[in-house]
Amino acid sequence: MPRVKSWSGRIPLILQHLEADTQAGYTRAELSGLFIIGRSQAANLMKIVGAEVRHGTEATVSRTNLRYYVERCPEARAFLAEEERKRKLARRLVHTTEEMRQKAVPIPGTTPADEWTRWQDLANVSIEPGLMRIVFSDPDDLAHTLWMVAKAMANEPDKIEVARQITSGTGV
Repeated sequence: MPRVKSWSGRIPLILQHLEADTQAGYTRAELSGLFIIGRSQAANLMKIVGAEVRHGTEATVSRTNLRYYVERCPEARAFLAEEERKRKLARRLVHTTEEMRQKAVPIPGTTPADEWTRWQDLANVSIEPGLMRIVFSDPDDLAHTLWMVAKAMANEPDKIEVARQITSGTGV
């Protein structure tokens, strides 16, 4: 992996500045300010990017070359890939946190054994063509039965197709 440059964290800001700026070329002092690096690092960067030296004038780097380098240098690619990985991880963590919050809501009457529920274990559920009947006595019993139906669907997905065929009237 390429060594991270001191200015890697500023890549989005640098690119934003280069997009908005209409200046054609940058001097060493301007690079030093834009990248927040020292004079010698700015001089090295100018050499890498392809500084134009004209007799009697200070060396400059074109905005196009500078932008091309910042977008495609190995350090920038590594930095941007790491930033994307962090964004994905943050999204996954938010999703996981929400999932854990939802799983923390207890469903009355459920036990660890309910994880392995099969369709034949559901005595208060019947499937008829176009209809699924669930018999329940109170809201907690309904929540428990729906949980059991979800687990049976997850554990025996092939039976869902049989139930769908029965309900659609195609039969098996």
